Amino acid sequence: MRNIALVTLAAAILTLGPRIAGAQMAACAGDAERLCHGMRPGGGRIIGCLRGNAASLTPGCRAALGIRETPPPDQRSTTGASSAKEACRPDVMRLCRSAMPDRAKIRSCLQAHAADLSDACKTALIAHGK
Repeated sequence: MRNIALVTLAAAILTLGPRIAGAQMAACAGDAERLCHGMRPGGGRIIGCLRGNAASLTPGCRAALGIRETPPPDQRSTTGASSAKEACRPDVMRLCRSAMPDRAKIRSCLQAHAADLSDACKTALIAHGK
C-alpha cells in the first residue's frame, strides 16, 4: 500500500512540470506526502500547498523551492496585511479562485473554508486579526 502511495506521489510531483523537478522533487517528496497528502495534482496545487506550508517544510525542500527562512516573530515586518496575503495566496488559488478579485468575497470564502486552510495562512490571519 505504501508503494502505491509513493508511486502516486511521484506521479503527482512529475506532473508539476519544470517548476518542481529533479532535485526539487527529491528534496520535497516527503514534505508533499506529509503536508499535501491526497491533493489532486495539476494546476500548481501541490506547489501551492508546499509554499503555503513553508513554515513546516524541511530546510532542504525550502531551499529547493527558493523559499527563504522565515524570520523570528520579533524580526518580522509589521505589514501584517501583506504577509497574510502572501501566506494565504495558495489557499485562495486552491479554494477561492472564483471569488477573485473581490477582497470581501475572498475573506468570506476563506472564513467558510477555515478548516481547510494551510497552517501558514491560519497563522497569518490570526496575527493580522482577521
